[in-house]
Amino acid sequence: MANNKTLILMRHGEAQNNDTRGSDRLRALTTKGLASATQVGALLQSKNWIPELILCSEAQRTKETCQAMIAGLPPKKTLPITYSDNLYLGGPDDIAAEMSQIPKTCQSLLVLGHNPGISKAVEFLSGAMCSLNPAGFAVMSSHTLTWEEAWDLPGQWQLTFSQY
Repeated sequence: MANNKTLILMRHGEAQNNDTRGSDRLRALTTKGLASATQVGALLQSKNWIPELILCSEAQRTKETCQAMIAGLPPKKTLPITYSDNLYLGGPDDIAAEMSQIPKTCQSLLVLGHNPGISKAVEFLSGAMCSLNPAGFAVMSSHTLTWEEAWDLPGQWQLTFSQY
């Protein structure tokens, strides 16, 4: 029997402009980006969409988004976070590869990454057109046994909420 799983795909918050001397991976969030990520955490809490696990790109801006988003969640909630370099500018195939490693017992997952890959993943899984703005996210649900099976049939995920 398939389990109902919830998947939240989120783009990092607004980041500072890239300095020609600096690395894109090291770009930090703006004040607005930090505030937006915290607001996302509060919204996720208010809707009871609290993930059991987070997959996060290793870029500085995604790490900062993750920490700010967690700050908006219940204070006693400890969330396991897996950081992956494969999610840095990764596309749907990279996201699928990372998700395939998630235990099937996990019922809710948040993947925090970058455009265009994160928006393309929403489009592939739900069949809905999507272009996530900074700190934008989509919440989807599906009846599937494993996270690897999530990618078997395009459009099988029901888009239950989106904030572009």
